[in-house]
Amino acid sequence: FSLSVTHSLPFSISCTTHTDMAVPLPVRRTLDDGECMKNLKYARDVFEKEIGSAKIKELHQASAFWDVFFCVVYPMIGWGGTYLSLFHFSVWDPAWWALQMVLAWNMLAVILVFHDVCVHRMQYGPWGSWIVGMWVTSPLMLWMGVATNWATRHLIHHKYTFEQKDPKLYRNELTEPRRRILFLHGMLRQRWRRSLWAKYDSILDIPTEYPGKMGQVFQQRLKLEKPLTALMALCWIGLLVVRPVEVIGVNIVSRTFLGLFDTLRFIMEHGEQDNNNPLSHGLFYLTGPISRVLMTWIGGDCHIVHHVFPHMPMYRMAEAIKYTNPVLLKHGMKPHTNIWKLIYAYLVLGKEHGTLWHLDEDTKKKA
Repeated sequence: FSLSVTHSLPFSISCTTHTDMAVPLPVRRTLDDGECMKNLKYARDVFEKEIGSAKIKELHQASAFWDVFFCVVYPMIGWGGTYLSLFHFSVWDPAWWALQMVLAWNMLAVILVFHDVCVHRMQYGPWGSWIVGMWVTSPLMLWMGVATNWATRHLIHHKYTFEQKDPKLYRNELTEPRRRILFLHGMLRQRWRRSLWAKYDSILDIPTEYPGKMGQVFQQRLKLEKPLTALMALCWIGLLVVRPVEVIGVNIVSRTFLGLFDTLRFIMEHGEQDNNNPLSHGLFYLTGPISRVLMTWIGGDCHIVHHVFPHMPMYRMAEAIKYTNPVLLKHGMKPHTNIWKLIYAYLVLGKEHGTLWHLDEDTKKKA
């Protein structure tokens, strides 16, 4: 047989095209040290060659209108839903339960807006972005005390994705379908993740990972955030006195539903990834308008673009994938179009996170 690779690589790595004639290479669950950044450089070079640096530069242009829109409207949805849940509807009203689903989506959405505007792009500078980020994530309340911790972990994830230093490598440890289904329950899911975050934070050396001024800013922000957790806890206690049933309900039910959206995010970000292919930086799922809004323009084909160009605004993704998807197809990557098939593969078949799933081959075997 013959296996052809379109581009020669600038470093030693196996690149496989996903064709029926290709012999599958050994599964790679992790990357070697330094390999992530090399893969990203290769992907950027390919995209720039195929699309043109001028178009990529154009796609990086931020819009003051859309930045303000997302930073104002999304938190207001969260606060509006919380107000209606606490003071307008009772837990016995079906509308109250529908609101909890909206709030669950909003919890993830405001984090992703914060992640785009205030973490990757720092659109308003290190301190201005921190203040804006406090407002953007304010519907989460208790999140305020951990925002910078999350930001430092996330930026490290982009630098070391699937390497041993990746703080999100724990996703690979959730292997059993039974546990994956159990962790659809958002509160159980968060307890599991927080235990892993705490372990990572205990060994995180910010001055080493972020030398210079940015590291100093992160350390100062962490000190300021500690009292915010206690302050927000007092706010919830005050509300608990006034509306005990509704406050307990909002905190339990909306956070329970959050597990559904967060599981979908796990799948749509790196659920399937071919670590033998330096162009593969996320699940190659062809998103549409609904899935983009649902995942705040961060899932599937948008996530590949996000990792390769992390400073590209999320509201540019719908246009960006019109240029990047043909490049990925040209270089042999096979897209997914059925999200239910992917959910089934993850929750029922137990496909390994961060590996190539070969779903088409499984279908042929059954036939």
